[in-house]
Amino acid sequence: MKTTEKLLSEDTCRKALFQFWTEQTEIVETGEGLALALPLLYPDGWQVQLFVEPVSRDQAILTDQGRTLGWLQDQRVNWEGGQTGELLQSRLEAFELKQDGFELQRRIRLPLVGLDVHLFGEALVAIAHLAYRHEAHCPAEGGRVPLQSG
Repeated sequence: MKTTEKLLSEDTCRKALFQFWTEQTEIVETGEGLALALPLLYPDGWQVQLFVEPVSRDQAILTDQGRTLGWLQDQRVNWEGGQTGELLQSRLEAFELKQDGFELQRRIRLPLVGLDVHLFGEALVAIAHLAYRHEAHCPAEGGRVPLQSG
């Protein structure tokens, strides 16, 4: 049993998780700050990307640059009203996010705290999952939905 203890311990678990996060997290400097790809996935399997943009010496903004709500719109999710709009607002409040058009943002203090980045990523995933609880967009022209051949 001593072999099992060495293979499965608090320390080996911590090391495995640390290695996973290190291997699966990409960070690239951009002209505006940092771009991060996190080991979190949107409902369609794409990796969550977010951006850290400094706004002052001791503050920055975490942003998705409109990717999450843009994806919801591509899925024909009406996130501007109704039940889905209410669910979106509750998530924005719970994660302390601001919405600017399609862009989701959160102001943070510098130096960067890992929990802020992680919670922002989790917020994006939670919002993207509204795709499974939505009302479809209303048709644009005359209220008619085009027939699809199949």
